[in-house]
Amino acid sequence: MKKIAAILMTGITLISLISCNSKKEEEIKAPEGMMVIDMSKYGKQFLLFVPDSTFGKLEISEQPGGLLEVKVGKVFDIIIKEGEEDIAFKKADLGNDDLYKVKQFLVDEPTTIAWEWGIPDMPSEFHFLTVQKIGNYTYTFEDNKNSDAAPFSKSNIEKMLESCRNIKPVPKKEE
Repeated sequence: MKKIAAILMTGITLISLISCNSKKEEEIKAPEGMMVIDMSKYGKQFLLFVPDSTFGKLEISEQPGGLLEVKVGKVFDIIIKEGEEDIAFKKADLGNDDLYKVKQFLVDEPTTIAWEWGIPDMPSEFHFLTVQKIGNYTYTFEDNKNSDAAPFSKSNIEKMLESCRNIKPVPKKEE
């Protein structure tokens, strides 16, 4: 009887350790200088990496038309829309601007573009647009061109784009 009780206790202990370790593995860690924001509070089923508080205050606000703005200081300001924007159409539309001209595409992929553009002989501006899918949901992300921090530097745009391309699904709650 003692042997059976010892075997049962060992089994229970092993199961507990395994389940605790699997919970720890699910924990999402933000890269250095970033923090994780659960966007499900705003109806979006993903986690987003944003700069931590050393870069400024985090502000999340709902905008007209169902848009969501996520801003941190003067280094991070993105707009999130539900649905998929046509990247090919946007890219073609960029070539139709009479004043601003595309100088180069930093990223040119089916679901993501990032570009440098500007008025000839003037400093460049950098922008991005990316479509990301999480489960059954599709989201379009872009830099906020109307931000009080705009125009953003190339490195700011690259960080925002990296953040948007690395969204993670909200972990399912265990019952």
